[in-house]
Amino acid sequence: MKGNKKVTETPFELFTLANADIGIIRVMIESGKNLDLSDRILCTSHGQLAIEKMLKGFLRLNGIIPEWGHNLEKYNNECIKIDNSFEKIITDIENLNKYTASRKYTLKYEIDDEEFEDTLKSIKNVYTHKPFYAKWEGFSFESLSNFIKPEYFDNMIERFKITCNNNIV
Repeated sequence: MKGNKKVTETPFELFTLANADIGIIRVMIESGKNLDLSDRILCTSHGQLAIEKMLKGFLRLNGIIPEWGHNLEKYNNECIKIDNSFEKIITDIENLNKYTASRKYTLKYEIDDEEFEDTLKSIKNVYTHKPFYAKWEGFSFESLSNFIKPEYFDNMIERFKITCNNNIV
């Protein structure tokens, strides 16, 4: 969006809404049905949005009000200036950055089982990156209990693999 519009949500709002995006992915996977292309587009889009919100929340917590937009690489580069450990997740950020609006409004792109599983792993790797966990601790014990643990993602990935294997004819 033009005009240098800035993010107005609080860090807590951004982290909470990121959790909601992850929850949508989980519901889709736990439905037990083999995810078709439109389902996978929905899941990968929500994964991209969740990570976008996590990055923006981290920036907000560190006194930076990011510009409105959806470029994960741009936000991650800003995070690297604050904490160079964000360099460790560059590959995952690049993987997730391809699921922008241009991909969620078309069925032109295939998302096979391997790509979808890799995307779930990238979501997990970024979401569970230690600086995010440290920021959750700053809210309160109740908020910290809402931080999604790595096992949650592992269970989603395993459930996806089981569903794929059960649908092989």
